[in-house]
Amino acid sequence: MLIYRYKIPGPKKNIRHTEMGPSGKLIPFKPPPLDPTKVIGREIVSWIPYAGTYGMGGPGFVGFDLKDEWLIVAVWGAAEWMRFDGRLLQDTFSEKRGREQGWTSESEEVWQNLFAGRRFVDFRVERTSLTARLDNGRVLRISPDPNNRPLFEGNGKLREIGADDDLRRVVFLAPTAEIWV
Repeated sequence: MLIYRYKIPGPKKNIRHTEMGPSGKLIPFKPPPLDPTKVIGREIVSWIPYAGTYGMGGPGFVGFDLKDEWLIVAVWGAAEWMRFDGRLLQDTFSEKRGREQGWTSESEEVWQNLFAGRRFVDFRVERTSLTARLDNGRVLRISPDPNNRPLFEGNGKLREIGADDDLRRVVFLAPTAEIWV
């Protein structure tokens, strides 16, 4: 599911942040279409597979911290749509985080190092696909063919992008990873 309407916290004027709510008064956020030249060559400081929130949980957007702004892929459960060097990103980060072996600071470092310190050398978003190449030759991708995407776990159906949907509208730069839907 692609998400098109967003809010972000505005300036934090006398607002007490609680873990149960936004860090500032929410304001509408309509990101412009991504210009790939604003991403290419920039260093990835860190990344998260759980950006975004709806107040009681999160839509699981993938976000890349580019120092002064975030590159957001606003697809619900985005890490379950994306492949990193052919492997499902969801599986890659779950394995790297060491969920089976338990959480450690070393697991965190390995997980973050999938992207941290890397730079995008190519970034392409089409209506039904995304391809991003990193400076170490690794590739992050959403296939244009739903038959090459993982099936939804619950119902086994294809992860299709609807005729009226467009990935170019849900991949954008934002001032924060706190994107409310």
